[in-house]
Amino acid sequence: MSQGLRSPSVVGVANAIPAFLILGMIFLKERLRRAQWIAACLAGAGVAYLTLQFGELPWISLGLAITFGFYGLIRKVAMVGLTIETMFMFLPAKIQGYKKVLIIVLIWVMSH
Repeated sequence: MSQGLRSPSVVGVANAIPAFLILGMIFLKERLRRAQWIAACLAGAGVAYLTLQFGELPWISLGLAITFGFYGLIRKVAMVGLTIETMFMFLPAKIQGYKKVLIIVLIWVMSH
């Protein structure tokens, strides 16, 4: 097996799918149909297989999957839009003098 398929980044991408499903089921009371349960089990098995192939728990990938899942959950529940996020980033960028962060955020906002 090539090193690329065993890298922690591949496991991290695969971790996001079960994380989103679990958070949606717990906090949004979403119900999965039979085909979705099968897909979730296959995704979970894939994550388990990749983790075993990697040889240890990919802590960074797990952390990213969980925090990104909560980010998506907060956006969905609070209905926070891109404008609010940009305003939230503007003040720390201005106070700390992180002009690069401000420029990157503004360019990203203008491009979407």
